[in-house]
Amino acid sequence: MVESEELQIISRLGGLTNTNYLVMYNNEKCVMRYAGEGTSEFINREEEYKNSTVAESQGIYPKQYYFDRVTGNKITKYIEGCLTMSEQDSKNVFYQKEIAAIFKKLHTSSEPFVNEFPLEQLMTDYEELCVKGAAKLDERFFSSKRYVQSLLTKYNNLNVEKVPCHIDPLCENFLWDPTNEKMYIIDFEYSGMYDPLWDLADHAIEANYLPEHDESFLTFYYGKGNVNKDIWQRYYMLQIFQDFLWYLWASFKTAWGEDFEEYGCMRFERLQRNLKGYQEKYD
Repeated sequence: MVESEELQIISRLGGLTNTNYLVMYNNEKCVMRYAGEGTSEFINREEEYKNSTVAESQGIYPKQYYFDRVTGNKITKYIEGCLTMSEQDSKNVFYQKEIAAIFKKLHTSSEPFVNEFPLEQLMTDYEELCVKGAAKLDERFFSSKRYVQSLLTKYNNLNVEKVPCHIDPLCENFLWDPTNEKMYIIDFEYSGMYDPLWDLADHAIEANYLPEHDESFLTFYYGKGNVNKDIWQRYYMLQIFQDFLWYLWASFKTAWGEDFEEYGCMRFERLQRNLKGYQEKYD
């Protein structure tokens, strides 16, 4: 447990779900995360701790000084002068290559994560939370759900090997340390063993990649000439699953009184476009 007198808050930092502060801890600049209200409903903090410890041992996650495995509050090393990746940065081929390298190192870790990412169970859980909170779901939701479920059946038949994955690789979860010319990845709240292509597909969505960005990103990861049609089809499948999942997440968060309505609408509209595109291309 961290006593309040051990911390000196310097400033508030950004964060989508949690509240983060730049603090002085043990005479060193650190980042203190206060876990968001209600996150214990859908995040296993013990799993997050163990998985982030694996990532730390690989040198791709900042040093952890404290982690409360019940509340999710934690203290990590502050990277002085770091650049938090943005959509624009993530489209830059230099940073694309570094991000692809981070994923490659994570996905080929000799130490597995302690849990599997339960995609279908989360879809069910989030929908139940929407019902519980009387969330207003788009009228097209149930027809979209039926098609997503049919795609899940096809996807499960592929029997993709599961590896350690970050699962929620927002642009802002990548930090570039210019002093040491090193990329870090943070926030392993949703992490687990899953399809490595999930991380690439999700990052591409978060960075609003255009086709040319997709092409270069996958080439950095798989190598020139190795991105085949099966990879592309799985890539598009996973992006559909991602928008469906995070739409449900945004919907129940909005029902709980948090301001994620616009974010949810954006994800659902892209889901509609991607469903249509997938049907035209593969069905």
